[in-house]
Amino acid sequence: NPDGLRKCRIVYGGVSFKSQETETGEPESDSEDFRTAVYRTVRTVVWTAGELITRLLPDLFHKPLKSYNIYTVFAGKTRFEGRVELKREEGFYPSHHYAEKGKMMKKLMVSLTMLAALSMNAAAYFDGGLSGTTGPGGYRSTKLDLVYGTDTLAFEPSLASYTSDSLDKTYRTYELRVAKEADKYTVGGEAGITPEVNGYSNQYAGADITFSLTPGAGGHSRLAGPGARSYASGGQGVTRIDVGASLKEVMHKDTSGASDLKTNQTQASLFAGVKILMANLSASYTGYTYGTDKTAPMINPVPGLNFAYGATPKSSVNARIDLPGYPMVTPFVSYTGTKYKNAPNSSAYLFGAYVDLSMVTANIGYQIFDNGSAKDSFISIGAGVKF
Repeated sequence: NPDGLRKCRIVYGGVSFKSQETETGEPESDSEDFRTAVYRTVRTVVWTAGELITRLLPDLFHKPLKSYNIYTVFAGKTRFEGRVELKREEGFYPSHHYAEKGKMMKKLMVSLTMLAALSMNAAAYFDGGLSGTTGPGGYRSTKLDLVYGTDTLAFEPSLASYTSDSLDKTYRTYELRVAKEADKYTVGGEAGITPEVNGYSNQYAGADITFSLTPGAGGHSRLAGPGARSYASGGQGVTRIDVGASLKEVMHKDTSGASDLKTNQTQASLFAGVKILMANLSASYTGYTYGTDKTAPMINPVPGLNFAYGATPKSSVNARIDLPGYPMVTPFVSYTGTKYKNAPNSSAYLFGAYVDLSMVTANIGYQIFDNGSAKDSFISIGAGVKF
């Protein structure tokens, strides 16, 4: 804006672009890279205008303007630097010159909104996805996952629903995970509940920790564990290694009979992920122990399975490989083997792919579940947005 933006400095993709003031106040640079950078920064205005107006209006009408640091949410990993300086003649207030208020406000709003795009440390991010799974026996499940994170914290609420011919009703699980994120580690805690349906319910709480032995610059997503995300960045050089552990306590409860029946389940997991060249490899082992064991769990997801299997596991292993080197599409393959207390051991093979278009993602998976006597197939599909 010629009336408000005289000079700017844009850092985009590690390259700095500078524009110099001219007689008309317009940037001299007309390169494609510069225009692309400006276009991408302007898109952030929609996320910052409301906050800017809320913060600045009291100062506009009651005291001389000062300088402000503006923080904004921006899609991707681009980092921007910016500072807004507002100046007004000493003793000048809008109430003294009411006729000038509309003109001044218009200029300030336009200038502030444009300058907000060149903001400091676009560190906050959002990731949301919805997926659904279908299988034999009328099995259907859906899951909504949301992640909102800042430089150091991530809040991850989720909602999952399950139903089938044998379950008869729909069961819903509500969960919230909160994690402290740093370049070299992530520490998280979670709690969840499945409200009572047909007498069955469960409650659980857990904690996890993950270390990145070769962290990437600014990368908070992990290759394995609860903090794993499909678009985790690489580490220093060609290899990244993440290792961690988690512990969860689950209480299954059945009140459909004459007396309440409870099963206390403790599950402990060890997991690791490594990035070698263009391949992401991850693996996990989960062991289960039981205190009071009076009722069989109805909703008891096993890591690596795309569906909830009503059984009592003793141990499970999962291994997965992602190959993100292909254009746009990343194929993956996963194996999950589980041993149960009161059911035949099972093996599951998952084949799928996901598409990452910067702000829009989509995925599809086909899982074959073999419990020793029969093979069942489950199909999953999902989509999401992130910025």
